Amino acid sequence: MKVLKIIYELFIKLSPIKGASSFKVFALCFMGATTFWFFNALNKNNYETVIAYPIHIVWDEADVITTNDLPRKVKLNVNGGGWSLLRKTVFFQVDPIIFELSNPLSTTYLTASQILEKANAEINDLTILSVSSLDTLKLSFERKLEKKVPIYINKKEVSLAKLHVIHSKIKIEPDSIAFTGPESFIKDLKDSIEIFIPKSNISSNFREEVEVFRAQNNKYVNVEPEEVLVSFEVLAMEEKEIKLPLNQKAIHSLNLTPIDTLLTVQVVYPSDSAKVFSDNLLSIDYENVFFDQDESLLNLGLKKEDDFILIKKIYPVKAIKK
Repeated sequence: MKVLKIIYELFIKLSPIKGASSFKVFALCFMGATTFWFFNALNKNNYETVIAYPIHIVWDEADVITTNDLPRKVKLNVNGGGWSLLRKTVFFQVDPIIFELSNPLSTTYLTASQILEKANAEINDLTILSVSSLDTLKLSFERKLEKKVPIYINKKEVSLAKLHVIHSKIKIEPDSIAFTGPESFIKDLKDSIEIFIPKSNISSNFREEVEVFRAQNNKYVNVEPEEVLVSFEVLAMEEKEIKLPLNQKAIHSLNLTPIDTLLTVQVVYPSDSAKVFSDNLLSIDYENVFFDQDESLLNLGLKKEDDFILIKKIYPVKAIKK
């Protein structure tokens, strides 16, 4: 910038044109000189530099898949004329060097000598001196496999609102997904895969698209479909604590003397008015009992007259052994 300022000041002193016009004249002269120098430099030969040249690796992709990111460019030390080098820059579209692999499964690398030989064969207007900062170019291929895997949803993993239950079969459409990818990944797949519903506190009938699988962020694996339609019915429930009278004669027949006279039970049942709950829908099962002598507690079972009733908790009753 200091040299440019000196040149400009000298130009002002020598130029007959003064004022703002003098700067415009200087700028035009400078641009013209720079352009002349640029094009004159391009006409010269024997430039040596490093260029990033595009490459393209080709193989039969029907049965083989890559398992690493294949390079798109390689750095070459080249020698040539200015115009030839300019045409190989990012401002111009350049045909890549093509590497055709006839047996990719046994090809684990490309050596610098292979790249150099191929580059010299395909780039005619430059002399390729060497491959810059590269001994070998690592490659990784595997057999491409496909596998169809059933999917399922665990009811216990579905987040429902309090006192709501799934009241139907969980329907998944389609009920399986197809994986296409490297052999090592496909062989590690389980025979079935659990999918999860991200929505929480579900309180009404559910029918939504759900993402099935991210393939553990493996970008070389294709999953089809990526989403499935999941649907099921949800039933609102009510909770109630009831007390059932104990059959004293039945307790005594167990050689026990009851202290409590009532069995306390917590039940959950549908809040739907069509399902009216009443205490006579439950009865004590005196054949299904367990007596904890240390705690003097008698655990009794229950019989249900209707499957819509859910037993949440049965409190033990106090009794003593005769």
